Amino acid sequence: SLLRLFLPVLSLRSDAFIFTVVLAFIVGRDTASKHDTTVLVPVGPVQPPPTILQQTDQRGKSFQLTDDDQSTTNIKQTPRSDSTFPPAPLLPEYSSQNPTTSWSQPQSSLFNVRSATYFQNKLKLPSAPAPFQCRGVDVFLTSNPKRNISKQEQYLCLNGTLPQKDTFMVNILLPFANCVAYFSIPPKDQMESNVAKTWEEFKQGDDSYRNARLKMLPLVLEGPWIVKAVTPSNSPALLGSLVPMEYYFTPSSSSSNTSSNNKDLANNNRKGLYEVDAIMSNSRIVNGILDVVKGHAKNLSIGFAFIIEASKEEELPETVLCTFALHQIHFEDCASIPDYK
Repeated sequence: SLLRLFLPVLSLRSDAFIFTVVLAFIVGRDTASKHDTTVLVPVGPVQPPPTILQQTDQRGKSFQLTDDDQSTTNIKQTPRSDSTFPPAPLLPEYSSQNPTTSWSQPQSSLFNVRSATYFQNKLKLPSAPAPFQCRGVDVFLTSNPKRNISKQEQYLCLNGTLPQKDTFMVNILLPFANCVAYFSIPPKDQMESNVAKTWEEFKQGDDSYRNARLKMLPLVLEGPWIVKAVTPSNSPALLGSLVPMEYYFTPSSSSSNTSSNNKDLANNNRKGLYEVDAIMSNSRIVNGILDVVKGHAKNLSIGFAFIIEASKEEELPETVLCTFALHQIHFEDCASIPDYK
């Protein structure tokens, strides 16, 4: 079987982790290339189980999405002001009416994190609500996945709306695409004190510190058996120990400057932007999987949680920082990334 073929490769936990993440995207990619999912969906489209997804309505209040909930949050497409870069549509937010090629924000409680007594008994419990809310997700096809993708923030990321809020973004570089998730950062006084403290230290730390703290936890919501079989059950991994990481952090600017110069005022009101790049495209294992798994067309919904590891008593309990999920990605519906230097 295919799983038996991969067992020697998956002997290391880090290899299994990379396998899970990349196979998730490859499965969706192959589904797109076949243009046929009817044999995989006997009765209607595959839908995540009721109450799994947590979304946000236009008033900013979270609600649970059930099978008979017809609510959707449509993302307006704003034409770009620079014709050099054609509009790159955001993935739509998940709806039960049209679940394919979409994103959602899974409930944080689906992910287990270190409890307040973890250092005494190693107990993990479902996370409290994530403080960072997902703003949207982009999937860009490219043979040359881009680092520091927010360099094109005015025309590319979040369809040009990236600078409007303080944002934490995770840019996953795959051999054939950039998958970028964006999360709004609330004021510190709206976060639990221990979460605010770990976030501030993460921002101020150097790359070695960040590599030793940022964890990612994938969770298969709906998918083929092979993906579920190799996915560690609620077992996060330190990204910096698995793949090369890069950080492009630009803090927000204070608006207290009284300069009358319009350019200075704009700079003084700049929002914070914190980009994390996980470079999975250089992995030998990733490219090997690409060669072997071609033709396996399956539907998949997979969630991801990001956690800053609590390494001291006062940092407990851990809380998931942010989550997002991708549903049945058909890559023919995704934009190609423009070339830039």
